[in-house]
Amino acid sequence: MLHIHFSAEINEKSINSLISTVTDHVNKGEKELTLLLSTPGGHISWGLTAFNALKALPIKKIFWNAGNIDSIGVMLFLAGDERYAVPNSRFLFHDVAWMVFQPSNFSEENMRLNADSLSHDRKSISQLSASIKKQDEKLISDMMNIGKIIGTQEAKKLNYI
Repeated sequence: MLHIHFSAEINEKSINSLISTVTDHVNKGEKELTLLLSTPGGHISWGLTAFNALKALPIKKIFWNAGNIDSIGVMLFLAGDERYAVPNSRFLFHDVAWMVFQPSNFSEENMRLNADSLSHDRKSISQLSASIKKQDEKLISDMMNIGKIIGTQEAKKLNYI
């Protein structure tokens, strides 16, 4: 059994490291992964990449919220076949956002494309989350829209754990 404690921002470096480590062990015959997860979230594209890669692995995946799972980290958590949380943990939901790290010049067309990308990401996250938890997509979308923090009791009621 492989045990990993992932306590990092979701970005290219952390996700490539996680996926590489897990796939190396799977290729060596590992059949089960326990992931202890606590993350402030990060980049949507890397979170969805991790979700898809982990979900596709032909092993049993047991994931734990080991503290705080924020933002796109919730999708990473939902890749687990079995999901648990320590009693004082939390999940944070908020709307998708576009991060700009350097001075940039935006054309009208680029702004439209970025707005479309944000809408697509929000819908993808809502649909995936709702399908895994057998819940209404609108509920997930509303939680993201208003911003919401839930503890373990509410997470149980909403089928996150």
